[in-house]
Amino acid sequence: MTGARGPVSKNANVRVLHGDRKDRQEQSRPKLPFEEPEFPEYLGDPGRVVWDQLMIDLRKLKSLASCDSAALGAYVEAVLINQASAKEINEKGVMIKGYRGTRVKNPALTPWRDSADKIRAFAREFGLTPAARSGIQLPEEDPGDGKDPTRFFG
Repeated sequence: MTGARGPVSKNANVRVLHGDRKDRQEQSRPKLPFEEPEFPEYLGDPGRVVWDQLMIDLRKLKSLASCDSAALGAYVEAVLINQASAKEINEKGVMIKGYRGTRVKNPALTPWRDSADKIRAFAREFGLTPAARSGIQLPEEDPGDGKDPTRFFG
């Protein structure tokens, strides 16, 4: 048995932001109200830094629900693993001396690569990659001061 073919479908809020036609926006799927998920405390202070930066970007998309906390926590964990592995690789190099004196691949390359794959998957899921953002059209905010020069040009 194989998995579903084709691209992963976008969630309802992302469909609206991408400007999909109304008839293509699936009405049958439940739409969760925007609610910022709670920070998972087990991620600690380094995780808080990544989480806060992530929330700055995701608030703009307004496609979060409180149930996204676990998935976002997994994304933050992958970022932390990736950073720690990258630090190890930068300090010791890609090739290191093995126990028999031969040069071997740094073991930190495996968690670095695996976490990079997870980051990419979660980033795509939450609309954080350039490709995922390319079609997003955020609603324009009206400054309300009446001084916008484009008001004269239709």
